[in-house]
Amino acid sequence: MQNVEYEDQVKTMTKVRRLGVLYFAFCIVLSACSPVNLLPPQTEIFPSPVAFVSRTTPPVPKPTVTPTAVVVPPTAVLPTPAAKRIPQDTSATIGLWGRDLALTQPVSATIDLGVGEWALKLPSKNAQAVALAYQTSHVGFENDPNIATAKPSQVLFDKDKKLALSSDTRQPLLNIRDTEVRVWIGNQAAELVQRGNYDGVLLDGLGQDLIRPSAAPIFTGTKEFTEQQRRDAVEGLLRNVKTKFGTKLLIVGGYAWKDGSAYMARQEEARALAEVGDGIYVSEFLRVPISKTTDFRSEANWRKDVDMLASASFGDRIVLLRTAFIDPNNVPTDEQEQQWMMYTVASYLLGKNGKQTYLHFDVNGRTDLLNAPVLITPLGSPLKAYESKSGIFMRSFSNGIVLVNPSNTTKKIDLDRDYKTESGVSTKSVSMTANTGLILLK
Repeated sequence: MQNVEYEDQVKTMTKVRRLGVLYFAFCIVLSACSPVNLLPPQTEIFPSPVAFVSRTTPPVPKPTVTPTAVVVPPTAVLPTPAAKRIPQDTSATIGLWGRDLALTQPVSATIDLGVGEWALKLPSKNAQAVALAYQTSHVGFENDPNIATAKPSQVLFDKDKKLALSSDTRQPLLNIRDTEVRVWIGNQAAELVQRGNYDGVLLDGLGQDLIRPSAAPIFTGTKEFTEQQRRDAVEGLLRNVKTKFGTKLLIVGGYAWKDGSAYMARQEEARALAEVGDGIYVSEFLRVPISKTTDFRSEANWRKDVDMLASASFGDRIVLLRTAFIDPNNVPTDEQEQQWMMYTVASYLLGKNGKQTYLHFDVNGRTDLLNAPVLITPLGSPLKAYESKSGIFMRSFSNGIVLVNPSNTTKKIDLDRDYKTESGVSTKSVSMTANTGLILLK
């Protein structure tokens, strides 16, 4: 059995050898018949995991083109905008400002801000002082008797379609909803500031008389001004003027800021509109300028004035307060003048929070009152907000205490320690008559 398998294997190997000889002879014949220009087969020089490198002439690499350098011009550096010239309170306690004063004699106090041409001379005595031009925004065209028929859209009318006049100046009331009126007011304000090289403008009378609480309402044509229209009109005018001022100050005064009652009646609106400008002007702090010298506001309305001051001055917004007597036929006596000054200064100190809050006690433009000792009392900084005790409102300062009795009766109070009066008398209890103010030092 084994011999048979062995013989079969020998026969198979013999057949394979014969086929190999025939295949070799066929290959020789095939190579002899090949074209003469056939390239020799490629031969591997060394193995590569990514390519097969042959003996053929490799391609000549082309030099890399050097990119053209892109020259980027330097970016122009824009000049830094000039900072606004903000007034600084240079006193220890009371910042002072003035309007249309004639400084004909030396003044002991430092004036930090002024309104009018005289204020342009303030920096010679106080380098930090600011000067503002003055511009009204509610009246105009007083010299044009035909304005009601020539440009009826630019003025306001009463319910009888007659030209409406301002309650204070008796001049035609402007319709500040009108685009041309807004442009006219803005251009006038900008021209005033530029011509006098002022640091800004006091824009007064905003929205004044648009809605009268005790008289006939105001109309644009035949439509009555609504609360929302009045607000939109004032805001539109403010933003229009603001675009013309750049780094100049814009202080606003008018219906929402003339006193505490006006402010508290629409506090959110007053605060929002004030944010468009740089500060506010309170023209009737504690009293109406033409009221009687014996007229004092009720305790409730007095408190609105003080609370308005506390709210508006928070955050170092510019606040200008004016307590004025402008009726030449109703001039306060010396005693009334002293009472009103102490009452005004003490009330101001109860509410003042910011470092840019200024007081102007104005009796027909007199400058001698700026030398009053109470205006330079070294009270120091407030320690807390005002409080009430026994009907007297008080506020503690680092060097003393301020007290106000805004009621119409006499009030008494015991103090926490001994204080000295202006004349140097030591006291620990105080009796205050109606509508009076007092400053005591430690």
